[in-house]
Amino acid sequence: MSFLKTKNPFKSTLLFGVFSGLRSGISLVLLPIFLNYLSPEDYGIVSLVIIYSTIVAVVGSLGLKSALYTFYFDFNNKAKLREYLSHLFSVHLVSFVLITCIHLVLGDTIYELLFTSNEVSFYNYGLIALLSVFFDVLNSLYFVFLKNEVNLNVYFRYTIGIVMLTAFFQLILITQFDLKIYGLLLGALIPNALIFIIISLSNSYLFRLRFNKKLLYPSLNYSLKLLPFLLFFAFENQIDKYLIELDLGLKHVGLYTLLIKIFGILIIAIKAIDDGIRPFLYRDLKDGKMTTSTYFNLYIGFSVLVLVIINTIGFNLEHIIKNSEYLVIKDYFFIGSMAFLLIVPVRFYGLLLVYYKASLKLSIVTSIKVLFLVVLMLFLIPKYKLHGALYAICISNLINIIVFAIILNKKVNVLPNVKTLMYVFLFIISSYYICSDIATSTNPIVSIGYTVVAIALFAWFYKNDGSRILKSKIE
Repeated sequence: MSFLKTKNPFKSTLLFGVFSGLRSGISLVLLPIFLNYLSPEDYGIVSLVIIYSTIVAVVGSLGLKSALYTFYFDFNNKAKLREYLSHLFSVHLVSFVLITCIHLVLGDTIYELLFTSNEVSFYNYGLIALLSVFFDVLNSLYFVFLKNEVNLNVYFRYTIGIVMLTAFFQLILITQFDLKIYGLLLGALIPNALIFIIISLSNSYLFRLRFNKKLLYPSLNYSLKLLPFLLFFAFENQIDKYLIELDLGLKHVGLYTLLIKIFGILIIAIKAIDDGIRPFLYRDLKDGKMTTSTYFNLYIGFSVLVLVIINTIGFNLEHIIKNSEYLVIKDYFFIGSMAFLLIVPVRFYGLLLVYYKASLKLSIVTSIKVLFLVVLMLFLIPKYKLHGALYAICISNLINIIVFAIILNKKVNVLPNVKTLMYVFLFIISSYYICSDIATSTNPIVSIGYTVVAIALFAWFYKNDGSRILKSKIE
């Protein structure tokens, strides 16, 4: 496929963005169908078992996936690079097998200690989720290698495979066999396991189980310092659901999870942008090119445009989700927009700090931030319920932006320009209006106009900068 062979940042970002977003995107497309079979309580159970499994996987991976993003560029020899990748896979495999064995013995006890609801159990919900996340992490490790190589062809094949298999198994298991929670979890596990087998058979060099200290030590030295950041980052993205379960119960967990899932469209978009621009941004930084602020402003502008689309979805939610139990989340879209808007600069600053290998600073700042977030949520959730969780996210992200900006100030100057500040201000004002209008209006013309104006302003503000920076190529 010749269209997949590219070294142009625009095309690379676009294609990686589409491919990276396909998996999460298809789950969002299918979600309205699944919610007809799952109650908010069922969806809350799925969310909680995935939370726990994700955090355990972060610990078991030792942060080596993040090391691969950076240390990949230290190898000029392809044979040495493959050997390095093989060592990373070996560490992951041994760690995950050990963790699985521990959970087979202690899994139910751990779940009883952590969760108040007896419906959230390790056997068999937790076990399926744990295995699914482990296979996903192993597959993702290989996908990072493909992204750094800008190997769109192979990445495309694996992505399409896992997307089609996930959609097929979840649809069949939920709609035809009425397996509900089991259908959603097994529908994710089976494709991840199958793709892992295919990767293993196609790349036998990955599983030689070798542990060369000299090859692993620099990455482990980096990743273990970064591990607290990754762990607290996982906590930050999941702790809200756990605290909601403790205070408000499974139904509110399900409702909140759906709200975050919809706003997760922004995270999908940001992750896609990260995957597309990372090789080019890092190479520009290495070459001393003054393009970082341009990338930053495009990053902010595009993220705001995605948030406009998310608010439009919220405005028309009753036309998308037929299960009326979930429609109460429409009241939370404006404060959700503010919380996720503040996540955007945090993500870009984190991208830069990873390049500068400031893993220890990332860990320290994120650890403090998450502890502060937990304290805020413990106070605000009982008082303001789901609004309280979103208020806490807003406050903690605002502080995170300030701290990261101070850390980066000595290395690189990254600030929003006047156009970006204007675009953000207009977004906040218009979003407040449209989100407050959600409860009193069902006229889709308002949301269509809101979206069209946002697209036009984005094109006007960012056309020149975007076209200039995206003309460059990797030589």
